Amino acid sequence: MGARVVRVAINGYGVIGERVADAVSLQDAMTLAGVADVVTDYRIRAAVVRGYPLFASAPDAREAMRQAGLPVKGRLEDLLGQSDVVVDCTPKKVAAKNRELYAANRDAIRALTRLETDGARSIAKTDTGLGVRTDLLAPVRA
Repeated sequence: MGARVVRVAINGYGVIGERVADAVSLQDAMTLAGVADVVTDYRIRAAVVRGYPLFASAPDAREAMRQAGLPVKGRLEDLLGQSDVVVDCTPKKVAAKNRELYAANRDAIRALTRLETDGARSIAKTDTGLGVRTDLLAPVRA
């Protein structure tokens, strides 16, 4: 039986999120489940050009993305539901609010054991047994 492939969600597709998504897409042991954001400009269009599945990080962003002609597949909650881990690449004030979303989304976040805010990122720490640096990832599924 082959090694398990980790499905990774990226929330926030700015300078950091773009690089994380590109790095994940190059890994044999990972697959990019999708990227989520709120913008409709060139930044998120780069994700579409790369073939990354696109999700709206906020409810009002979904309609704006559709109106801008972007192929939005759903909401951030939908992306979390089909991912093993989420890497939060949003600005620190947004990341602090996302902490509440990740904690409230109990259907998707089953492996959550401890959630911390380090002042810059909300990070869930757990032992996934997947050889992934869990100090950098927020698990959303067991």
